[in-house]
Amino acid sequence: GWLRVRICSAYPGREANQRSPRQMAVVSRFGSSVTWHEGWHGSAGDSDLGYAFALLDVDGTRVGFASLELPEAASTNQAAARVAAAGQFFAKLTEIRDWKDNRPTAFFFGGTLGTDDELTDAVLQRARDEGYVSAFLNLPRDSRGTQRGRPGQLSATTDYIYGEGGGYVAPVQIVPNVVSDHSML
Repeated sequence: GWLRVRICSAYPGREANQRSPRQMAVVSRFGSSVTWHEGWHGSAGDSDLGYAFALLDVDGTRVGFASLELPEAASTNQAAARVAAAGQFFAKLTEIRDWKDNRPTAFFFGGTLGTDDELTDAVLQRARDEGYVSAFLNLPRDSRGTQRGRPGQLSATTDYIYGEGGGYVAPVQIVPNVVSDHSML
């Protein structure tokens, strides 16, 4: 079947009466019963960033999907904002796991999460601590690049896919795309 947008964010831009050019979406061929998007708030800064969530019905199984973008960690303040935004996101995942009705059997999230150093990145460590598995584990390190390096620089891994719940994470394949500002290599 055809892919359909199940949810797309509508984050405000930094200028009055504008939308941010950085929106998040969940696109799927499966139907959705619950969707929303939310921007980071408080100390997480960057109100034009956040996540989009969709609860999809995948052949009779409820599966949660979220697409997110955390603030960049170019400075100490931004690094703190990125960790704060991740904290908001993981708190929401805990809330979703506790739903009485419509609780997802499995959950996936992906997007711009961290730096190229997966071993020392606090957000990626938090994902592992929360019980999520990186779908990139099957790829050699030099094949995980999702953002092209500038001339003379190596490609970086800034985008990740994580999943949990019953072994749903299958080996990922990174392919070129035209819908993201990050070039999947």
